[in-house]
Amino acid sequence: MPMGAIPANAPTRFAAPLSCYRFPMHKEWLGLPIWLVLGVVGAWIATSKGRGGCFWFTLCALLGPLGLVLAAVAPRVDRG
Repeated sequence: MPMGAIPANAPTRFAAPLSCYRFPMHKEWLGLPIWLVLGVVGAWIATSKGRGGCFWFTLCALLGPLGLVLAAVAPRVDRG
């Protein structure tokens, strides 16, 4: 065995650093921030057309890209 080599069956003194630990993350959760951003963008579009932002945020966050399209094609509301 070369000088300084550690045998394969040698006990380890230190635990693996935290950077080596991989946190379990489900792939379903990766799309959540994207859908929330779609909700914010949809609410922004809707409020610029005079519509309620909370409703459109919820709608666009639940429907995703389809809700964003609905917010984009919704007609402007004139409040007088």
